[in-house]
Amino acid sequence: MVGYRSNAVMRIGGALAVIAFSGCATAKHVATPEASIERFIYEGWTLGWTTAELRERLGPPVSLTIEPVENRHVEGQIDEIRTVSYDGLVLMFYKVSEAPERELLMSISLTSSYYEVGWGLKVGVEKERVRAVLGEKFQTLRCPGLQARMPYALTECEAIGCAWAYTHDVNNSEVLFTFKAGHVNRIDWSFYVD
Repeated sequence: MVGYRSNAVMRIGGALAVIAFSGCATAKHVATPEASIERFIYEGWTLGWTTAELRERLGPPVSLTIEPVENRHVEGQIDEIRTVSYDGLVLMFYKVSEAPERELLMSISLTSSYYEVGWGLKVGVEKERVRAVLGEKFQTLRCPGLQARMPYALTECEAIGCAWAYTHDVNNSEVLFTFKAGHVNRIDWSFYVD
């Protein structure tokens, strides 16, 4: 009787294991992103948040243009918009002239695979790597939507789903990945500056 009971227990246990594992096999797996959108927007850029930090890491820029601009909060105060260019990399800073002087990073445009950013992302990685790092919470853009967001840039993209925009929930800063042939073609950050 003991042998019969142990065989029955083994068969029931085996059947339960098969049911449990078959349920796991049919359940849809939802991957957890490696980074939150907010974290990537502010920690994904690793090469410098000021022109001095960039110069220290990358050397002198290929070009630097300075455009005076009136501060919208302080009447009569003239600040600067600085555009710093390296090969395959353009950054725009807002330089506040009042004491203490400071620079605020406004935007980054990255078109070269030379520069790696956080979580191993860079120009040239597969589209699915972006999804693995940042998840599904993106807005899919087509060419007209991309051109409306980036009228200053010459952008080429596939007609359907050519770019994904990941936007910060609170301040609308965003990072935009443009794709060509299933790979990242460019990465653009825009930061909220006021």
